[in-house]
Amino acid sequence: MRASLQGLPPVNELHSLHPFTLIFDALAAMRVLAVPTLLLFTFSSGSFRSFVPLVIAAGLQIIIGSMRFASMRYGIHGSQLVIQEGILSRRVRTIPIRTIQNIFLKRNLLHRILGVCELRVETAGGGKAEARLSVVAEEDAQSLRRGILARAEAGGALAGSADLGTAKEPEPTLLRRSGLGELFLAGATANRAGALVLVLLGLLEFADEFGDKMKLWLEIAADYVLGQLGDDPVVLAAFALLLLILLGWIVAIFLTLLRYYGFELRRTPDGRGLHRRQGLFTQFEGVLPRERIQVLRVEANPPQRLLSCAIVRAETAGSVQEKESAGSTTLCPLLWQRELGSFCRAIFEDLDFSAIELQPVHRAALRRGFVRFLLGLGLLAILLSQIFELQPWWLLGAALLASGPLALLRYWAMGWALEGGFLISRGGIWNRKHWVVPVSRVQTLSIVQSPTQRVLRIATLRVDTAGALRFQSARILDLPLSTARRLYEELARGAALGAAHDGL
Repeated sequence: MRASLQGLPPVNELHSLHPFTLIFDALAAMRVLAVPTLLLFTFSSGSFRSFVPLVIAAGLQIIIGSMRFASMRYGIHGSQLVIQEGILSRRVRTIPIRTIQNIFLKRNLLHRILGVCELRVETAGGGKAEARLSVVAEEDAQSLRRGILARAEAGGALAGSADLGTAKEPEPTLLRRSGLGELFLAGATANRAGALVLVLLGLLEFADEFGDKMKLWLEIAADYVLGQLGDDPVVLAAFALLLLILLGWIVAIFLTLLRYYGFELRRTPDGRGLHRRQGLFTQFEGVLPRERIQVLRVEANPPQRLLSCAIVRAETAGSVQEKESAGSTTLCPLLWQRELGSFCRAIFEDLDFSAIELQPVHRAALRRGFVRFLLGLGLLAILLSQIFELQPWWLLGAALLASGPLALLRYWAMGWALEGGFLISRGGIWNRKHWVVPVSRVQTLSIVQSPTQRVLRIATLRVDTAGALRFQSARILDLPLSTARRLYEELARGAALGAAHDGL
């Protein structure tokens, strides 16, 4: 929000960026100019004239960074965050504190060595960070965050002008802290599809850069493997697949440790936010308002179910700072089953997750599941028979035999409940998911029927909330049509009451 200079604090009462801003701006300029510099060194004649545009661009970057450092000021004035910038064209922005949803701190390794951080401010409904201060002293960033939280708790009515906030902030309540052992287990049991892709891409890149050496190493390794395993192509293919899975497993563990090292989740003193900190080299810290959480999602694959643990995620109304899938935030990378009840109550106070009794879906889901698996596996069997020039009959027989147990597993995995103002849905054979949706957060309801469902008189109830992607929406599959309609009406009434209550 732009504002005039009238009624705002004088410049000398506002705070400036840290002098190390110039260092980080120079490093950013070097990153931008790295590729052009490399291309010039590779393809130019080597004369100084070839590098003149590059020198001019570097000089402009330094001048722009210096002007930004010299002109940018920030501070709290009454119930507003004030940001002033510009030398030739002065611009003053005021952000009402009541609209601020997150003060997000980011620190990479150099930030932590120098005792500074990058600070970003998110507001309700913003498509991007409303303000970005890079870089500020760590103490100033924490002080600014305390000042904003204190004024937000008091409704923005605290006295003071540009002071960042000197009152000591009460210690947040610790909800979860993950040690190295738990993070290792989280990485070891996680879905490794992405890690396998990274391994393949890395091998391809490695092959491009060190093609000759890699070819020699592969020949030596192949000779050794052939000597140990023989020349059976099936055995060699199985060995290669096992090696790829092992590499993906190692990469998944490494990425999990890199991302979630030092993970802590705390509840803010006012109880309205969740304070998270995580990261090894680049450390992320921010406060997620609880009212922005639309859906709680508990996920567990077979290894995690065997170990009685799960991953807890939240579908939020959107955050531009999260580096995860859009609208999705990981609240805890690994949580033991015995802790789920108390953890979920810390998010939604009225939710008793451990006491939920799920109701089964319609038994017609068995027939629908059998047909779906038979069609899918049958097409796969025909495709494999064409590729490997095999008789399709025994593959089709295997598909027929497997469809029944898979349909039964699918039916057992499904369930739903409507208790205490929450809709709970469960599904998934491999990756078992529980969706927990507060009825008051429901925005869109729809009843969907496929041709098979119309024949069987069953339906899928889809529940959408703010910020949820379509493929991540909560849904209850294969309900009796009458039950789906009844739930639709109950949820619509509950959502309308919740919207009316929020509007008061």
